[in-house]
Amino acid sequence: MNAKNSVIDLSLFARYPFLSDAGNYVSMFNIDIDDLSKPEHNEILQEAIREIYEVVNGVSEVKHIDDYIKLMAFPVILALLSYIGSKPLINKYAIKKAKEVEEALRHENDDVLCYVASNGFNWTIKPTEKSVFAINFKDYLIASAMFNDQSWKLINQILINGLVYLSKSRLIRLMAAEVQRRIMQIELKREEPPEGIRSIVLKIREAIKKTIFERHDYLEVSGPINTEHFPPCILSIYNDLISGKSVSHIARFILTTFLVSIGLDVDSIINIFQRVADYDPDKTRYQVEHIVGKRGSRTKYATPKCENIKTMGLCLGNCGVKHPLNVYRRRIREKHERKNFFEKKVQGVL
Repeated sequence: MNAKNSVIDLSLFARYPFLSDAGNYVSMFNIDIDDLSKPEHNEILQEAIREIYEVVNGVSEVKHIDDYIKLMAFPVILALLSYIGSKPLINKYAIKKAKEVEEALRHENDDVLCYVASNGFNWTIKPTEKSVFAINFKDYLIASAMFNDQSWKLINQILINGLVYLSKSRLIRLMAAEVQRRIMQIELKREEPPEGIRSIVLKIREAIKKTIFERHDYLEVSGPINTEHFPPCILSIYNDLISGKSVSHIARFILTTFLVSIGLDVDSIINIFQRVADYDPDKTRYQVEHIVGKRGSRTKYATPKCENIKTMGLCLGNCGVKHPLNVYRRRIREKHERKNFFEKKVQGVL
């Protein structure tokens, strides 16, 4: 199979609904978002809702879905996510879909891999002997930015005449990361959702307010902790993480020690790290528990001082303090003092 001689293969399109050919097939039915409330499209809408609630509730149900319904539900899911307006929800769906794609690609032959890369991402993949594939270094750079591990850095790859040579397993991992990256780029709709899906969007918005991952937008899981009190360096690392960007190991270490210091527990911190492309639940738990003193030497690591953060190249400006926690504490104190001042003022008036 190749991009120039593609055929309608519902099973293939259902596995990889981001393909251009899959999109062309879906567009043939000319289903508008306002049409989703019609009885003939109810199965498509319900499948889209089911998948989103799986992400919201953090569960995964093994269920056989008709290929046509599964394929047609994909653009509906993306539309619903854009109207729901939750970046954490989009990021978690992107991770879920990337894992599904990665698992499916592991069972494909080389021709299908090349077709998916070409038709899905506009990559030119050249298979060589012994299941090694060549990819243009520019495409590699964009997709590999999702990874933080040094083994993915371009300098550590085999690069010949502008082509990066990858094993089949690493190519598949790269393709899954590209799926995740593209889904995470969904633009949030600022306008009200169309009437046909408005009630659904509102119900899902209410549902995610009760979940831990959504509340992490404001870091209020373990108390009145708010990102508005974060120093610039910490806020930058945190924002990069929840948007799924690549974050260095030292930056992750700094953020973890900071979050522990202001009251977040291990599970809350691990939940934040689920956004990154190279997320490994067991490895992440071990590393976080090691930092907080529950593993290894049982040493609880402190947040580095500002001078050390500057040395690491992560300082974003002179905050006038010697430690990032001082910024957080100062802002908490100032907010508390302002609150007391206004309360006294109101009492004086009364």
